Amino acid sequence: METLVYATDPKAVLKVFFRLLKPGASLVLFEYAHFSPKDASESSKLFKQVNEYAAMPANTEFEENTLSSMVEEAGFTNIKTSDLSENVKPMLRLFFVLAYVPYLVIRLFGLEKYFVNAVSAIVAYRYFDMHRYVVIRASKPETKEGHPLEPKKVQK
Repeated sequence: METLVYATDPKAVLKVFFRLLKPGASLVLFEYAHFSPKDASESSKLFKQVNEYAAMPANTEFEENTLSSMVEEAGFTNIKTSDLSENVKPMLRLFFVLAYVPYLVIRLFGLEKYFVNAVSAIVAYRYFDMHRYVVIRASKPETKEGHPLEPKKVQK
């Protein structure tokens, strides 16, 4: 759950998941997918700030279909993506309400890097239209005789 946003190399992490899972096993990821702003708007600055201060190096890479593509590149099949954004919106709204007054004080004194969760609460709800919360389900293919995933049998 929200694993890849903290990975310095999400593609390498997915390859390790693929290697470690048994054939036929499933991988399920819950991640945020952002629609990265390419301008110098307030929203762009705040998203960048959250990612920088929260040590989420890969977060801005996860555009709409990036995660599914990375999962497929790692070798997984039967990839299904579900958008749970509307399900998490009430929770984001609650966090927004709870963090709003502290956020104003934080911004006033320039303390964003020390209170990144409060900043995240505001950004996530205020700019809700710029991201999606998705579930990606995928499978490691079953092995078959002669398939590259099948270990070679040793002749005696």
